[in-house]
Amino acid sequence: MKKKFMALLCAVLTVFALAFAVGCGGSESNAEASFAFSQTSYTVEEAKNIVLSFKTENIDGFDESEVTVTSSLPSVASVSGLTVTGVSAGEAELTATYGELAATVKITVTAQAVGDDTDWQPDIWE
Repeated sequence: MKKKFMALLCAVLTVFALAFAVGCGGSESNAEASFAFSQTSYTVEEAKNIVLSFKTENIDGFDESEVTVTSSLPSVASVSGLTVTGVSAGEAELTATYGELAATVKITVTAQAVGDDTDWQPDIWE
Protein backbone atom coordinates (compact mmCIF):
# COMPACT_ATOMS: atom_id res chain seq x y z
CA MET A 1 0.00 0.00 0.00
CA LYS A 2 2.85 2.37 0.86
CA LYS A 3 4.46 1.80 -2.57
CA LYS A 4 1.19 2.55 -4.39
CA PHE A 5 0.72 5.75 -2.41
CA MET A 6 4.28 6.91 -3.17
CA ALA A 7 3.85 6.10 -6.89
CA LEU A 8 0.56 8.01 -6.99
CA LEU A 9 2.11 10.96 -5.14
CA CYS A 10 5.06 11.04 -7.58
CA ALA A 11 2.68 10.95 -10.56
CA VAL A 12 0.58 13.79 -9.20
CA LEU A 13 3.66 15.91 -8.42
CA THR A 14 5.05 15.24 -11.91
CA VAL A 15 1.79 16.40 -13.52
CA PHE A 16 1.79 19.60 -11.42
CA ALA A 17 5.45 20.25 -12.22
CA LEU A 18 4.83 19.85 -15.96
CA ALA A 19 1.75 22.07 -15.83
CA PHE A 20 3.73 24.77 -13.99
CA ALA A 21 6.64 24.57 -16.45
CA VAL A 22 4.35 24.90 -19.47
CA GLY A 23 2.30 27.73 -17.92
CA CYS A 24 5.25 29.79 -16.72
CA GLY A 25 8.04 29.01 -19.13
CA GLY A 26 6.41 28.83 -22.53
CA SER A 27 8.29 30.45 -25.40
CA GLU A 28 5.51 33.01 -26.05
CA SER A 29 5.42 34.33 -22.48
CA ASN A 30 9.14 35.11 -22.45
CA ALA A 31 9.31 36.48 -26.00
CA GLU A 32 10.41 40.07 -26.23
CA ALA A 33 7.96 42.63 -27.62
CA SER A 34 8.94 44.36 -30.85
CA PHE A 35 7.53 47.44 -32.54
CA ALA A 36 8.57 48.91 -35.90
CA PHE A 37 7.34 50.99 -38.81
CA SER A 38 5.71 48.85 -41.50
CA GLN A 39 8.25 50.10 -44.07
CA THR A 40 12.03 50.50 -43.83
CA SER A 41 11.82 54.03 -45.30
CA TYR A 42 9.21 56.40 -46.67
CA THR A 43 9.00 58.88 -49.53
CA VAL A 44 6.38 61.58 -49.90
CA GLU A 45 6.02 64.53 -52.25
CA GLU A 46 5.77 68.10 -50.96
CA ALA A 47 2.19 69.01 -49.97
CA LYS A 48 1.17 65.31 -49.99
CA ASN A 49 0.29 63.08 -47.04
CA ILE A 50 1.00 59.53 -46.04
CA VAL A 51 -0.50 57.57 -43.16
CA LEU A 52 1.91 55.50 -41.12
CA SER A 53 1.33 51.94 -39.99
CA PHE A 54 3.31 49.60 -37.79
CA LYS A 55 4.22 45.96 -37.36
CA THR A 56 4.42 44.39 -33.92
CA GLU A 57 5.30 41.10 -32.31
CA ASN A 58 4.31 39.88 -28.88
CA ILE A 59 2.20 42.94 -28.05
CA ASP A 60 -1.31 42.01 -26.98
CA GLY A 61 -3.99 44.58 -27.75
CA PHE A 62 -1.76 46.90 -29.82
CA ASP A 63 -3.59 50.21 -30.34
CA GLU A 64 -2.18 52.55 -33.01
CA SER A 65 -3.99 55.48 -31.39
CA GLU A 66 -1.50 55.19 -28.50
CA VAL A 67 1.51 55.64 -30.81
CA THR A 68 3.25 59.04 -30.71
CA VAL A 69 5.23 60.08 -33.80
CA THR A 70 7.64 63.01 -34.07
CA SER A 71 9.78 64.38 -36.89
CA SER A 72 13.41 65.39 -36.50
CA LEU A 73 12.77 68.24 -38.99
CA PRO A 74 9.16 69.48 -38.99
CA SER A 75 10.20 71.98 -41.68
CA VAL A 76 10.76 68.97 -43.99
CA ALA A 77 8.09 66.52 -42.77
CA SER A 78 5.37 67.50 -40.32
CA VAL A 79 3.40 65.00 -38.24
CA SER A 80 -0.17 65.08 -37.00
CA GLY A 81 -1.21 61.86 -35.33
CA LEU A 82 -0.13 59.12 -37.75
CA THR A 83 -0.31 61.39 -40.82
CA VAL A 84 2.93 62.80 -42.23
CA THR A 85 2.90 65.75 -44.63
CA GLY A 86 5.77 66.61 -46.95
CA VAL A 87 6.62 70.26 -46.26
CA SER A 88 9.83 70.85 -48.23
CA ALA A 89 12.29 68.69 -50.13
CA GLY A 90 14.83 66.96 -47.90
CA GLU A 91 15.26 64.12 -45.43
CA ALA A 92 14.13 63.72 -41.85
CA GLU A 93 13.87 60.97 -39.27
CA LEU A 94 10.55 59.90 -37.81
CA THR A 95 10.49 58.49 -34.29
CA ALA A 96 7.51 56.52 -33.03
CA THR A 97 7.00 55.55 -29.41
CA TYR A 98 4.55 53.07 -27.96
CA GLY A 99 4.84 52.75 -24.22
CA GLU A 100 8.50 52.00 -23.56
CA LEU A 101 9.18 50.86 -27.13
CA ALA A 102 10.57 53.13 -29.86
CA ALA A 103 11.26 52.87 -33.58
CA THR A 104 12.86 55.21 -36.11
CA VAL A 105 12.71 55.46 -39.88
CA LYS A 106 13.99 57.81 -42.59
CA ILE A 107 11.55 59.85 -44.66
CA THR A 108 12.48 61.59 -47.90
CA VAL A 109 10.38 64.49 -49.13
CA THR A 110 10.63 65.11 -52.86
CA ALA A 111 9.95 68.37 -54.66
CA GLN A 112 6.43 68.85 -55.92
CA ALA A 113 6.23 67.96 -59.59
CA VAL A 114 6.14 71.00 -61.84
CA GLY A 115 2.86 71.22 -63.75
CA ASP A 116 2.50 68.40 -66.19
CA ASP A 117 0.66 69.68 -69.26
CA THR A 118 -0.52 66.26 -70.39
CA ASP A 119 -3.89 66.81 -68.70
CA TRP A 120 -4.35 70.34 -70.01
CA GLN A 121 -7.24 70.81 -72.36
CA PRO A 122 -7.79 74.07 -74.22
CA ASP A 123 -11.10 75.73 -73.54
CA ILE A 124 -12.68 75.26 -76.93
CA TRP A 125 -15.90 76.99 -75.89
CA GLU A 126 -14.46 80.46 -75.56
